[in-house]
Amino acid sequence: MKRDEGSEGTFRTVRGRYQDWFGAGDRGSLPGRAVADDYDHPDTGTEGGEMGKMVLMGIGGGIGVVLLALAVLSFVTAAQWGEIARDGAATGYTVVGIFLVIAGLGSIIATWNHLFRAAGAPAHH
Repeated sequence: MKRDEGSEGTFRTVRGRYQDWFGAGDRGSLPGRAVADDYDHPDTGTEGGEMGKMVLMGIGGGIGVVLLALAVLSFVTAAQWGEIARDGAATGYTVVGIFLVIAGLGSIIATWNHLFRAAGAPAHH
């Protein structure tokens, strides 16, 4: 790279070498630049009808329920540590419980949103 060339000259040089290397005149043949129209999207399982959606909702909701159960366990443990005046442990378990509640509710809400609101909507790209 020459020092007297500006950044624009360097950019054109690098782009030219890149296109020469791959013989790319169009954007579809450059590596890492797949054309979206030619891409066959894999099936996400949400088009399987209501039964498929209910099964996936059960999985996502079940994970959320497990996280909420862990949050309850964390709050119970925090209370037990608080009874014996271990405030640091009680605070730690309380914070963990709060994050588990957020994760559990987020799992349930996000699964419902994806399966029943966003899955049938057209893509915005």
